[in-house]
Amino acid sequence: MRAIEGESSRQRLLLRRMDGAPLTVRRTAVSAPGFTAIAEPVHENTNYGTESQEAAPTPWGAANSQRKIEPEPGDVWLDLVQDATVPAGRYSGVVRLATDHPEAPEIEIPYTVMVRPLIEARPS
Repeated sequence: MRAIEGESSRQRLLLRRMDGAPLTVRRTAVSAPGFTAIAEPVHENTNYGTESQEAAPTPWGAANSQRKIEPEPGDVWLDLVQDATVPAGRYSGVVRLATDHPEAPEIEIPYTVMVRPLIEARPS
């Protein structure tokens, strides 16, 4: 995930149980201050967050492209949100999830976030 200092950023993942049963996320925790994880169940007849996006230039010159995601009832959207107050730097950690899966009651999803400063000198 990438962001610019002073702006918030969000990355969305879709979680799905591979046995076909619905997934429940009971609790989320993020290992670094300034970051929040939000788990939201997918309900029937909802398609929020599913539209594919065309590649678009970003302020740092990279392209943002996403494949179309087909959520199904029983899936869970997981959003990692970086607060606008997080200073420039590189942040790595894990999102810890408590689930209802009997064989995976707790899972960890690693993340890396690069918050770029408002002004950069190039080449560095």
